[in-house]
Amino acid sequence: MKRLVWIIAVLLSLATSNAVAAPGDLDETFSRDGLVTGASAQAAVDLVVADDDSILVAANGDRGELHRFAPSGEAIATFTSGAVEQIGAIDVRQAGQIVVGGGAAISADFLVAELGPDGTPACAGTGLCVVQTDFAGGADRLRDVVVAPDGSTVAVGTVTGPAGNQLGVARYLPDGTLDASFSGDGKLIIDTGGASSFAKNAVAHILADGSILLAGAGPGPDGSGRGDLLLAKIEPDGDLDPTFGGGDGFVTVNIDGRDDAMSIGVIPGGRILVGINACAFGLTTDCLPALARFTPTGELDPSFGPSGLIWPAVGAEVLVRSDGSFYAAGSTRLREHFQTDFAIGRYTADGSLHPSFSGDGAATADFDLGQDTAAVVAGTEDGRPVIGGTTFAKQPFLGLARFEIADGPSDADADGRLDLADRCPERYGAPATGCPLIHRSLTLKIVRGGRLRARLTSDLDSCMVRQPVRLQVRKSGRWGTVLRGRTGSRASFVSKRPLPDGKYRATVKATVSAPLGRCAKDVSKLASVD
Repeated sequence: MKRLVWIIAVLLSLATSNAVAAPGDLDETFSRDGLVTGASAQAAVDLVVADDDSILVAANGDRGELHRFAPSGEAIATFTSGAVEQIGAIDVRQAGQIVVGGGAAISADFLVAELGPDGTPACAGTGLCVVQTDFAGGADRLRDVVVAPDGSTVAVGTVTGPAGNQLGVARYLPDGTLDASFSGDGKLIIDTGGASSFAKNAVAHILADGSILLAGAGPGPDGSGRGDLLLAKIEPDGDLDPTFGGGDGFVTVNIDGRDDAMSIGVIPGGRILVGINACAFGLTTDCLPALARFTPTGELDPSFGPSGLIWPAVGAEVLVRSDGSFYAAGSTRLREHFQTDFAIGRYTADGSLHPSFSGDGAATADFDLGQDTAAVVAGTEDGRPVIGGTTFAKQPFLGLARFEIADGPSDADADGRLDLADRCPERYGAPATGCPLIHRSLTLKIVRGGRLRARLTSDLDSCMVRQPVRLQVRKSGRWGTVLRGRTGSRASFVSKRPLPDGKYRATVKATVSAPLGRCAKDVSKLASVD
């Protein structure tokens, strides 16, 4: 009976190992089901994915906190955001320092703080510790913060300017002081000829030449303050770029009553993608996500969707990919019992949903029977999208969801199934077995002291690859294994001690993330120890 149970367990294990997640599925290497829920009652507002795929999440509850998660989804650390009591946004410097922007209960100004990777204030260094910035004596709300390649920091938000509620920009030097070379005093209020009474958000992107793209809400053409989408381009010295938007440095577009910019990204070639929350005039409950793409000079891009706009879209939080395609994350519309889920769509460069992602281009993540609201999306090193937001049943908790990706066309290796091998279509042909067509070299030679070295190289660098290598000896007419290992695209194995006389060989089979059938072995030339 025990033997039967063991056999069943093995068969179940094999069945599980051969089940390959499809693009758009939740990534089960992330907390086993692709979902992570925070331990405290907070709402996620921003996140950054590090080069090692660890995730830093900014969340607000009674006060702002930062949470760091391992690539596996395991919680690593939690620390406060210093003097920034309510976080608007975060960014991370190359050396790992965390720049936090937001505000405090006792202050209606921009607050920007810098923390070390472990959350300790960076006051002892050369970076800014806490900087408070007032624009014109009124209420200012920081909404986004971006670290530039030169170490400067740009903060944007809504400010009380001379005309009322307007968009403001502040630029800080690496030491935290306002940059006087920007608009004379480091601060700029965007003068669009009026105010937007309903402007709630602002987002920024820094271009390679130091120019700043700013998206938010501006006044309508009649000066009504209804909150049309506004996109501005600001030169490094703080002037609006006269080559953008027909000569005045900005452009406005009306989609619905109030259009708030939620995210911004730049497509290769300089086209600008903006994610928008388009709401019926004056309402916050009747909103639909929208996407707008502009040319580098500020016109709506006619090659994107109908006349440069997609409305409604899957989401308004965008993550641009290097090939011009992108993800848009948001939340599903209210279902029965007021239930919503995280939602994400993968779009092609022309604005069509990509059918290789979850079958129809869109996927969802459901935490529980409650309202799951996405707030931000970022990508891992290999491109897997991570959504951060809030899952709300009886009280809000921060939630994270990570999805599998689709980098190539559906079934790129023509093996009859969607699997992770389709991530690297340039490495594969279309054999019926689904075996990878790769260039690989396997050598075996005798090195000092009579030891043997097996060396493997291959061109599978861009794929997720695991290759089992065996060192074998010929005994009694059969090959027996004396050394085995599992490696990535290249490796070198050396026996620990001199081997007895005999004939040896090295063998390798390729496995790209999951078994691809019985692929042919690569066998080295024989090596003899005499």
